[in-house]
Amino acid sequence: NDARNAPVQGRRTAVRPDYRLDGGLGGTDIFSGGIGANLAKAGDRAVSVEQLDRRLEAYLRNAQQQGSDIVTREDAVGAGVVDQLFGLEASRTANLGYASATGAEASVKGVTNSLREIEAFQSELTGEFDLETYRNRLARAQLSPAQFEEDLRDDLTLDILGEAAAGA
Repeated sequence: NDARNAPVQGRRTAVRPDYRLDGGLGGTDIFSGGIGANLAKAGDRAVSVEQLDRRLEAYLRNAQQQGSDIVTREDAVGAGVVDQLFGLEASRTANLGYASATGAEASVKGVTNSLREIEAFQSELTGEFDLETYRNRLARAQLSPAQFEEDLRDDLTLDILGEAAAGA
């Protein structure tokens, strides 16, 4: 294990700056050591190869729909998009690790209430949350309900942190 593959360690945050494009975003063979198969870790939160890969896939789907020149993984690497996504995920993970350590996380009730308010998941007839619409929309976006709800909880948690920082 050479120094190039070693994670950069902070107080409670570790970031592995090296990853490669190999079908997916990397392989676990180059990710050994204190943060395991993760690209970044803060407290009990981590950025996995799979998580970054999911973000890249979502980015590429959106880019293709908008007619962008960045349509392949190689295009994204060449344009620095993968580095930007990694930076965003590492920052997000650091903030979520802090939130977890301080207990400033969104509640299940908060997630449920927010989920029910998302217009895209409401029935056109009743205007109420519709489970079938919810499942269909997530399937089209290639997301599982668990992934979406975790992302929503994380977004709400980051909102809590932002409000706390603004009020300080």
